[in-house]
Formats: sequence, structure tokens, C-alpha cells
Amino acid sequence: MQRDILSASVALSHFEVIAMLENKVEMKVAAFLRESRDRSGLSQHEVVSRSDLFGTNKPILSQAAISRLEKRPFSVDTLKTAAYLNAIGVSQQEYHSIIDSFSISEIKGNTMDNVITEKKQAAISMALEALEQVKSLIVVSSYPYLKAFDLESVFSSVAASIKGLDRKPVIGCFGKFDSGKSTLINTILGTDTLPTRFQPATSVINLLVHIEDRPKGINSDVMIMKKGFMPNMLHLPDAVENFLVDQGGKDLLTQLGTHNYQDEHTEAYIAIVFHDAEILRHICLLDTPGDTEGALGNDDELAVAGTEIAEGLVFLSQANGFFGQGQLALAFEAFKNSPPLREHDKKGMGILDHFLIVQSHCHSEMLPEQISVIADVATTRTFKQFSEQSFGQWEKKGFTSRLPESDEFRSRIRPFWRENDVYRSAVIGAIKKMAEQLETNQLSLLEQEIEKRLEGLMERLNSVIGQLEYNKKATQERIQEVEEKDARFRDQADSLEKEFKKLIASCAQRLKSDVEHMRMRFDHIKSTDCLTSKIKSLYENKKDAQEDIGDYVGQWISSELQARLTESGESISSKLELLIEQWQKIVPGHDFSKQEGSSEKVGGVDVDASFNAHAAFIGGLSGLGSLGAMALYVSTISSNLGAYILVGKAAGVLTSLGITGSVTTLTSFVAAIGGPITIGLALAAGIGYIVYRLVGGSWEESLAKKVSKAIEKQDIWPEIEAVVNKYWNSTEKSMNKGFKALLKQTDEHREKMKAEARFDFDPVELSECIQALEKGSQTLANKLHAA
Repeated sequence: MQRDILSASVALSHFEVIAMLENKVEMKVAAFLRESRDRSGLSQHEVVSRSDLFGTNKPILSQAAISRLEKRPFSVDTLKTAAYLNAIGVSQQEYHSIIDSFSISEIKGNTMDNVITEKKQAAISMALEALEQVKSLIVVSSYPYLKAFDLESVFSSVAASIKGLDRKPVIGCFGKFDSGKSTLINTILGTDTLPTRFQPATSVINLLVHIEDRPKGINSDVMIMKKGFMPNMLHLPDAVENFLVDQGGKDLLTQLGTHNYQDEHTEAYIAIVFHDAEILRHICLLDTPGDTEGALGNDDELAVAGTEIAEGLVFLSQANGFFGQGQLALAFEAFKNSPPLREHDKKGMGILDHFLIVQSHCHSEMLPEQISVIADVATTRTFKQFSEQSFGQWEKKGFTSRLPESDEFRSRIRPFWRENDVYRSAVIGAIKKMAEQLETNQLSLLEQEIEKRLEGLMERLNSVIGQLEYNKKATQERIQEVEEKDARFRDQADSLEKEFKKLIASCAQRLKSDVEHMRMRFDHIKSTDCLTSKIKSLYENKKDAQEDIGDYVGQWISSELQARLTESGESISSKLELLIEQWQKIVPGHDFSKQEGSSEKVGGVDVDASFNAHAAFIGGLSGLGSLGAMALYVSTISSNLGAYILVGKAAGVLTSLGITGSVTTLTSFVAAIGGPITIGLALAAGIGYIVYRLVGGSWEESLAKKVSKAIEKQDIWPEIEAVVNKYWNSTEKSMNKGFKALLKQTDEHREKMKAEARFDFDPVELSECIQALEKGSQTLANKLHAA
């Protein structure tokens, strides 16, 4: 069976193989159900009459539902399945054990995981071999004329970038304290690695990685890192050294990574924990703090920041009080920040396959039917709110063309209790499947990113060829051309400099405009009329409204703020891009773009082997803590810059934003303002404490008035205004620094151009350089064509 599957995987995509395996299991389960009903001697009609689970004399099943269940059992919700099993006399434990046994027989040995891992390694190895082959053809050190282009650094940077793509997807666990996050991760690992207790335990983000991924020079089981460290920096020695707070054994987690109320280390932000669990060969696991109401420090900031690290998300909530008061705010934020991959990148993944909702603490005294009803009720109560606050944001930002359906949402809910074999195996199985899908998708994106880097390098070589061809011209002719171009640059640069300064100065007006807009939106949202209308549209009863409205309104205001800043940031970024493109065009360069074998642009960005305005500007942002709108700008254009931005300070900026080490280009909004927006979490808690009793006529209006007063009492407007101020102040500072770097590198480039024009080149040696570069470029072209 495994040999057949491996053979099929050569012809089929990885997701087609996964689907094939799942379909095989489902068909076997369907056959088991039909056989079990036959053994019970019951017809489908008789099963309908026996499907009353709760003594109400109202059957849960219809004959159509039974027919569907006996054909496609995995498409039927758990309550109907439980009713069917109860009717034919099969226990749920037996049913889940049968599923596990069928699954193991089909997928035993993690066949898909091994195929994916081997393919990732093969793709990276082939790319690195291509680089070495091209580098050996050029023999950089043997050609003095090529040293000016610093191709050694280009090859090294492209190689490092390709190696950096070999990162594992991160699946993060989120939820309030005592929801069982650390317990679930310990269960997956098979050891009690993370501290657990009934009071809030985790005070840092815990990232669990395989022991084989431990950086060179680190021999401990735990590293405690400062704020700013990203998973993609794990194999960057300088970053590890700069961000390292301490290292040691597992006791270090208790010392620096838990709430002990007295001796919490102020610099401890993320703990890297090394473990030999097999699943960590394919993914990393993330554990986050859960005291998001702020009583014990900055748990809210850490939890939200964690959502921007994870590609897969597991949200835990206790079955008793499932998605209760104070939990939805974090869930809204977590789901909003964890969108599915864009439609063209999804490669067969369902819109919600990247997250799982776990009903924790499903102890033995809770019947499966009770647990299922709790999940059903929670879905009915919260789905519309999730659609507006989380899923709707995905659609607005272009991550999906459709919103999930409620049954899709319900299908992602699983019960969990560590001592229950069925629940435990089902949850761990779902997480492993998510891991496999994420890793498979990452393989596809990795191959695309490798291709982009090799194409960028090829264009870089072609650009150098063009410049060397230009250097064959007579010295006096080159001197005259450079002087003419420099004169044209001086004529046009002054007016363009003024446009840059005008755009930078507009930050003050944009700040004022955003403050006014948010003030208007804030006043509207907290008005009684607006809140009454929203309550009527979302909630069918007073109890649900009282329980959830604080979480909803808090996230509503937070989402409005983030959406406004993103829109404003994209506006100034588009104007900046036009100016930088114009600057690139007027800077003195060589007229070789239309020669055969060279290219005028790479991914829409002008190419010049000796100068790149984008890299110069972005390199100037190095060392800044928060970039404001420039974080959005960098992420928007980075995928089009090929090999040109992978050298020097610009590469460091991309690394700090988590772009170069990741196969995603979604830049953390945290980078824009220097920290996550947690206003919604704090406001939700404040409203929840105040709104508890309603009297009078219209309960909707009464509740709206209380919420409005609660918002006023929280006095959060100064916090909203502070976020807007910080965003635009950071934007202005970043743009000023980037523009100064652009001017400086432009002047250096102009002087270099003049010096080169006065140099007498040897035509024979130029031809030798060109011939070597053409061989290298053709080798890359052949590799890309073969791929």
C-alpha cells in the first residue's frame, strides 16, 4: 500500500495524495457503518426512530441524513453521528478507534511528511548547486573588472536567502490561561516540557523546535530571547548573539518564562525550547501567555504578537464556558491575524484548514452529546461575529474570495481531555494533518521563491554584462556621456527632492486626518444608536449579547484603527514608490537595457547592476524599532526586488520584518507601530466587568447605554490617539532616514560613474569577463527551464 502511494505521489500533487488517503479511510469507515447497521438488524427508517438522544421524542436524524452518513461519514456533524451510533449500538470510543486503525493502516510511517521533507531538501540543494556551478564558471576573484560589482557578496547573499527558505511552518496555541495550551503541547511532545498550573503560568512566547535545529555554539535546551527575535533568525549567528538573554536547561523556563509575580525578567520575550519530538522535524509549535486582561504584565501583547508568527492556529477554550466572556476578543484577534493563503497559493487547502478550535477539559463526567451540543450552540452564537470581525477582514484584504460557512467553522471544533484516548488521538491527528498541509503548501511556495531568486540573479548577471559592454566604448566618449547624464540628473533632481520632502512633510497632515477620522468613528461606534443597531443585528437573546458584546465592541474599535492606518499607509507607500521609480530613472546609468541578453526590469523594478534606488532607501531603515507605514511599503515591493535587495543593510531590514526567512510576504503589523494593537482586549475586559445587569424596556437599548458608559469610563481615546501618533511619527522618521540614505548612495554612485568613465579598460579582458558571465547566465536559464 505505501509503495503504491509513494508511486502515485510522483504523478499527483501532495494534496491530491492527502485527499486520496483520506478518501480511502472514509470509504472504509462508511463500509463499517453499513455493516454495523446490518448486524443490528435495523433499517434506515428504524434508525431514524431510534435517533432521539435527549428523550424529547424528536428524532435527530432523517433518512436522507443516514444515507449521507453511510456514504460520506466525514461530512456529517458529530451530533448526528452520535445519534446514529447510539441507535445501532456502537460506542463512540469504538467508532473513533476504528477510524484511527484505518488511518494508521493507510498513512503509517508519516509517508507524506517524509516525501515533503525530502522534496524541500532536494529543491534547496539543487538551487545551491546551481549557484556554485555558476560561481565556478565566473571565477569571480580571477577578473579584477568584476570586483567593482561585488558579485561574491551577491552569490553569498542569494545562497543565504535560499538556505533561509528552509524554515518550518509554525502552529501556535492560543487561549486564556488554564485553557490547556501548555498541556496540549506537552501531550503532542509526549513529555511534560512546558510548565503548567491552574494559575497563569506562561509569561513569554514559547517556540518549540527540533533539537537538530539548535544554532551552532548553543548547547543548552532553552534560549531566552529579547523582543524582536523572529523564528527565521534561528540560523543567523549574529541575530542569535544580539537577542540572546540567557540559555540553560528546562528550569530556565520556570525562572524566566513563567509568572512568578516577583522575579520576572523584563527582557525575556520569547523562549526557544529544543526537543527531539518527531513532529518538530516538520513544524515548530508555539505556546502563548493567556492572562490577556493584563493583570500579570504584557500577556496581551505577547499573545497578539504570537498570532503574527504562526501560520497554523489552535485556539483552546474550556468546554464549560466555551467561548465565554473575555475569550472572544482574543479569538477575534487571533483569527483575523491568521488568514488563509491567498486563493492562487492554497493548493487544495480548505479556507479553514489552517486552524483548529479545541474544547479543552472535556472530562469523563461530560457526555459526548453534551460536548457536541456546547459546540453547536457556540457556533450558532458566535459565527456571525467571527464573520464580521475576523473572516470579513480576510476578504477585505484579498486573502479569500469567499467567507467560510457555519458548518465549515463547526467542523473545526474538537473536544480534548488528555486522559481520553479518543479525544487525544483525534486532536493530535488533526494537528498533524494541519502540519502536513502547511508543510506541503510551504514546499510549493518555497519552489516559487527559489525560482524568483535565481531569476533575479540571472538578471543581475545580464545587467553586469550590459555595463561591461558599455565600458568597451572609448574613454573620451564615456566621459562625455557621463557628464551629460550627470548634468541632466542635476537639472531634474532638485524638483524631485522637493517632492520627496513634500511627501515626508505630509505625515503631519495624514496624522491629523487619521486622528479626526478615528475620533469620528469612535464617537459613532460608542453612540447608543449605533450600539443598539449592532446588538439587534448580532444577538437573538439578552444572555448572549451581555456575554459577548464587550469582546465584539473592543475588537470592532481595534479593527477600525488597524484598517484606517493600513489604508493610509498604503496610500503614502504608493506615492513613495512612484518617486523612487522616478529617482531610479534620472540617476546616471548605462544605456544597455535594450541589448540582447539583458533586461530592463525585474518584476517591475528597474535594474542597474551598479545602483538600485529601492535597496538604497530600504537599507536606510536599518536599526529602527518601528517603521510605521514603511513596514507596509517594504513588504509590498520586496517580492519584486529579486537578488538586488538581498545584499547589505536592505537584507537586514527584510530579516527584521520576517520576510527573507519566510515563504510568506505578510509583514507583521507589529513592525509598523512597534507593538501589537491590544486596545480591543483591554476594552473588552472593561466592558465585561461593568455590563452585568439590565432593567427596563428594550434590553437592546439598555445594554447599548451601559456599553457606551463603560467605554467612556475606560477612557481609551488617548490610547487610540497615541497609536496613530506613534504610527505617523515612526513613518516620518523612517522616510527621512531612508531618503537620506538614498541621497548619500546616489552621490557615491555618481562619483563612481565618473571615476569609471576616466578609466582605460582592456577590451580583451572585458570580453573574457562578458563570456564568463554569459555562460553563468545561460546555466541559470537552463536550470530554470528544466525546473
